[in-house]
Amino acid sequence: MTKEDIYKIDPYLQNHTFDYTVPQPWLDDLARVTGQYRSGFFVWMYDNKCRMFGRPFAIVPEGWELLANYVHKPNYLLPKGIVKEFEIANEHYLAMR
Repeated sequence: MTKEDIYKIDPYLQNHTFDYTVPQPWLDDLARVTGQYRSGFFVWMYDNKCRMFGRPFAIVPEGWELLANYVHKPNYLLPKGIVKEFEIANEHYLAMR
């Protein structure tokens, strides 16, 4: 998948830096919490919400669903301050369906 393909999926990514590589510890934790290992569902984005460390950003609908399940489980591995951002993003995704 090229950057142009990803920009078509979500134009929000056009103005932000992101990596195709998602940190392995986060993927391992996603699998531990949700029971699913899906690296191709996400890119790792650096924006104003999480500039230094980055955060997962779903690029497919299934990714948004996984993130929604992930942040509502105890002991997930994400900064607490961005949980609300995931909830807002998930609402955005659901509205687009």
